[in-house]
Amino acid sequence: QQEQVKAQQNQVELVLIERISNILENSWGRSDLNSILSTLHANDSRVIAILSTAEALRALVARHPQRIQLGRDPTMGAEMAALRLTNSQWQAHQAQAAQAQ
Repeated sequence: QQEQVKAQQNQVELVLIERISNILENSWGRSDLNSILSTLHANDSRVIAILSTAEALRALVARHPQRIQLGRDPTMGAEMAALRLTNSQWQAHQAQAAQAQ
């Protein structure tokens, strides 16, 4: 049962990363964490319970560095997320990895 809970958590995390990637794709590939968090909350109120703070969002994104890069914008002084791979690029990458096995 613990493995099932872990699998569900992983699935929720992947859905959130896809949503964050979509937000970044629609904002020229980069955005500040607070804007991303606000958009996630506005699009689906269920996200508020899962990702309530920018720190929680930062931790989630940090677990997926191959897809999204964290950094600081010196002009705005804000912590930013930058898209490394779009969702379609990620899916192609995963398909290639699966074929290689």
